[in-house]
Amino acid sequence: MPWKKLLAWATGQIDEALRQKLEFVLEENRVYRALLDRHSPRWRLQDGERKALAEKGKPCTAKKFSRDPMEY
Repeated sequence: MPWKKLLAWATGQIDEALRQKLEFVLEENRVYRALLDRHSPRWRLQDGERKALAEKGKPCTAKKFSRDPMEY
């Protein structure tokens, strides 16, 4: 039945969007914990941290994932 294929496709798309957002949040947590460990008075990201967040965040900002998957 076509609706089963459509449902499977939509579920896969939502799962992928949530996985990418989760990866970004986990990386963001890791970076913030590193900032706290440094006891820095200013929260400035190092180049490696900035690049890691940009790489993880880029898929989350793509047009197809711009909506919150929980709205579907």
